Amino acid sequence: GANLSKTNLRGANLRGTDLRGTDLDCANLSDTNLRGANLRSANLSNADLRGADLRGTKLYHADLSNAKLRGANLGRADLRNANLRGANIIRTYLGGAYLSGADLSGANLNEANLTHAKLNKARLRGSNLIGANLNIANLEGANLLRANLSNAELKHTKLNYADLLRANLNHANLTNADLSGADLILADLSYANLARVRLICANLNLTNLSGANLRSANLRDADLRGANVQNAEFAKNPGISEQMKLVLFKRGAIIATLSCYGDKILEPNPCCRQLKNLLKEKKPRS
Repeated sequence: GANLSKTNLRGANLRGTDLRGTDLDCANLSDTNLRGANLRSANLSNADLRGADLRGTKLYHADLSNAKLRGANLGRADLRNANLRGANIIRTYLGGAYLSGADLSGANLNEANLTHAKLNKARLRGSNLIGANLNIANLEGANLLRANLSNAELKHTKLNYADLLRANLNHANLTNADLSGADLILADLSYANLARVRLICANLNLTNLSGANLRSANLRDADLRGANVQNAEFAKNPGISEQMKLVLFKRGAIIATLSCYGDKILEPNPCCRQLKNLLKEKKPRS
């Protein structure tokens, strides 16, 4: 491809242009119209693409490492196997984008819109996804080690078999998400909304679930050893036995329904009416 490194193409109309393999390292492409352009295997490292129109652009295997993409429109763009390490993708629109196998390690995706995006097997290690919209996205098998997803929207998102070791999901909304087989060891899910989430065979060993909403979450064969469940809410959870409910209750969890075990007196929990009533019934009559 041609060598256009450090070229100033700001505001240019390059719609549908064939730029395969072009060297655009450090080029100024801000506010450029690249809609539907072919940039397959192009070098866009350190390029300025702020505010650019990249809808439907072919960026398969392109190098966008450390590129500035803030406010750009990458709706339905093909970024499969692209290198986006360290890229600035703040408030960028990536709705329906194809990012399977892409490397976004250390990228800043703060408040980015990734609804319906395909991120299966993508590498997002240490990436900043604070407040990002990932509703209905596919992150199956993605590497999110130490990623920051606090306050992110992840409703109906596929995260099965994802690596979320030490990830920050504080206050994230994961309603109806699929985390089956996911590795959540040492992850922070405090105050997260996990209502109706599938956590089948998920590894929640040493996970922080304090204050989280786990109502109707499917925890069949999930590993909860060492998890912090202080003030976490459980109710109608498939896979949680009555015995496990007792264990979780003793560890500080709020259990909406819990059967009485013989003559055992359970410690009072102000957030569980059923248990309070049970304790009253067990008091000896004077």
